[in-house]
Amino acid sequence: MSQSSGRVAWVTLWLFIVAAAGVALVFLFGKPASPPIAPAPTSLPATEASVASVPSTQPVVIQTYGQLLHADLANYPDTRPWAVPVDLNDAAHLILREPIYLCSRGDLWITRPDADPLPIVLARAAGESEHIVDRSIAYIIWSLDRRGLWEPSAICRNGEGFEIVSINDRRPIVWHRSYHWHFAITWIDGQTTRLIVPSDLGVSIITLGKELSEDYFPLTDSSAATQPSNTPAVLFDTRGVLAWIPADEHFAQTRVARYLDGKWTQLDSAAWPGDIVYLAPLLDGSVLQIRRDAAGAELTFASLDDPGINETEIAALVEELGDDDPDKRVSAYQRLTQYGPKINPILEKLVSTAAPEAQGRIHMLLQGATLGGMAVNGDQLTLIARLRDGGMVFCAPQGVSIPQEGQGPKVVSPDYLAMRPGKPVQELPAAIVDRLTKSGGAVTGLRDEWVVTTADIGPARYLPPDQFEPLLRPSERNYTHLFAIDGRGRWLLHEDSSQRTLILDPTVPDPTPRLAIWLIDTGNGAGWNKADWPVIQRGTAHWIVGDHDWQAMDPSEPMLTDTAKPTEISPLCTDPDGNRYYGGQTNLLLLTPAGRKLNWLLPDQCAGSADVPPWLASDRQGHLFLFNSTGRIARLRPAPGDAQPFALEAVFAEHVPDFQLVRRIWCDPAGRIDVAYEGSRMALIFPTGQVPPEIEDKILPQDLRRIDSP
Repeated sequence: MSQSSGRVAWVTLWLFIVAAAGVALVFLFGKPASPPIAPAPTSLPATEASVASVPSTQPVVIQTYGQLLHADLANYPDTRPWAVPVDLNDAAHLILREPIYLCSRGDLWITRPDADPLPIVLARAAGESEHIVDRSIAYIIWSLDRRGLWEPSAICRNGEGFEIVSINDRRPIVWHRSYHWHFAITWIDGQTTRLIVPSDLGVSIITLGKELSEDYFPLTDSSAATQPSNTPAVLFDTRGVLAWIPADEHFAQTRVARYLDGKWTQLDSAAWPGDIVYLAPLLDGSVLQIRRDAAGAELTFASLDDPGINETEIAALVEELGDDDPDKRVSAYQRLTQYGPKINPILEKLVSTAAPEAQGRIHMLLQGATLGGMAVNGDQLTLIARLRDGGMVFCAPQGVSIPQEGQGPKVVSPDYLAMRPGKPVQELPAAIVDRLTKSGGAVTGLRDEWVVTTADIGPARYLPPDQFEPLLRPSERNYTHLFAIDGRGRWLLHEDSSQRTLILDPTVPDPTPRLAIWLIDTGNGAGWNKADWPVIQRGTAHWIVGDHDWQAMDPSEPMLTDTAKPTEISPLCTDPDGNRYYGGQTNLLLLTPAGRKLNWLLPDQCAGSADVPPWLASDRQGHLFLFNSTGRIARLRPAPGDAQPFALEAVFAEHVPDFQLVRRIWCDPAGRIDVAYEGSRMALIFPTGQVPPEIEDKILPQDLRRIDSP
């Protein structure tokens, strides 16, 4: 092959790769769509002034999450999603009005009238993680088709009831009950798909097939003097399903029912009374009951099945209680606490020959009903929270007694305990207990995350071992209800009064103007190199601050420190499109490469100070950053087609350093706005407020300032 034809082949291959990458990005994020059909509301709260909908006269079908953001949020950054999700504290804060549903696979289902019809979206849903649909979703069923592939169907409201919508048909659900679909569960029972759906007073098992069938069980009488305030609870036991309504201070009249072999059976009320708060099925076929009584709580066991105990397995766990590895000892003990009293005869035979450090734990298991091997002091338990996975969080106001090796039990008072299906009882971290005890508030758990919500800071994420990271900005404190974390790490919070949703999205840029400023003052010199990377001098060495790390500069390369200061006849800056900017004190003049002039009188909020020389820098997202007053940065956006040639998007003043003796302000190759000032000091400004994780690891917390627009 000739060199010429080889070059042609390589160029063709390169163009194909670029085109394929472009198609992939559009598939993931969608190209920016035209504004939506519906006009914007006439007025909005101040917190949403920057994300108002924009009217449109051209109909458009919204198919992707990226198109939705461009349609809903005014001036949304025209950029692709981040290749690697950023930390949650750098996530975009997006307020959406559309109904949003999170399915069991962790996908978002967002309802808009200008979306594709639901059956069309269902047909392509298996390969997507966000779905824009034209009907509100109550529940999504994922089941296997005839080819063994997972496919979705949707539960939607239909008049006074509900219907199941699939790719090919619609089937009405003919039983008109007050179904609580947000607590529903899809149960793949062998070859049969069933839906477990609580309602106000009972639980339904809806079996899917050629015909729909329902097995409903009422857990209390509708004519009872007191009606429950809690939604029925459902848990899987060793072979079937248990259902009851948790008792509280007003209601203690539940029936306990079990679904097994295709039918409901009410369990004997003598062993399964109406004051049950929580049930924990155990591996030996027994069930731990937490019951409410006048004095506090009662822990009892009830037998449900007799699956048979593997004595060899129990003996192996007892042996591990004396293992040299403390993690193995803890794991073995947690496993043993997931059995009930049916293993006691085995433990009684083994305790005398067990290792000394194991005997205390065995005696704790033998003493009676405990929570995860912890004795509840005073039998005092208070239900604090119900979790979306079917678990509950309890407070033990008098604490718990925890066995210790070679010494008496440790008492933790007060204490908080989480009981979750299929998991050992978990003692909440001490920092969470301390915050709840001192500040009150509420706790919720999603996946492996814990969030404590208090009146002073709202929801805060627990970061081990003892830190809390507030999730909300001051203007977002109404969004107190964290209800989901989706499969891509987006956190969803509701504002109960309006049903709007705040999405903390670490995968896309934030539409709210923000800055992050890294202050570097540890060198004895500061400047830049010929490629415009910032450089810090330390002793005789020069270090480039790259996009990922510090990098030693070639000793033969000089560090530049001087630049010509802007004058009235020289431009403040020239952007990547060749536009030149002048002025910066009372006005801003734009001169295009074609010779067009656009003059703008600066608003009072960003008018310059006479004693501060103006500086202007352009980032890579089409924004201008104006420095013309001490301790203030204005973010502008050119708008040559609008009535005014520029738009003032934000004025940052709080926590902005007082840059003195500025030598240069510029945009470096990483897209940061850099300020070299006072001889040896440097500030690196991240224009989106998002700091790449790889470089944030190199920044001391005290050197990083995060600034939100007011």
